[in-house]
Amino acid sequence: EFRRVLFRSGLTNKAFEGVEKIVELNLAASKAALSDASSHTQSLLSVKDAQELVALQSNLFQPLAEKTA
Repeated sequence: EFRRVLFRSGLTNKAFEGVEKIVELNLAASKAALSDASSHTQSLLSVKDAQELVALQSNLFQPLAEKTA
């Protein structure tokens, strides 16, 4: 009986560690996404004409395509 309790406790700890790691990874990904969005917004606000906007858009979407590939 004691062994079962220890085994279950160990499994619970492993499950908790897994959930903790997933939360850490999600938080890091969210921070990176917010940082990218902020940087992109600043870039868009600095655009002076349509040609610059088109160039900026192509530069912004290229890394996004690479990240999702």
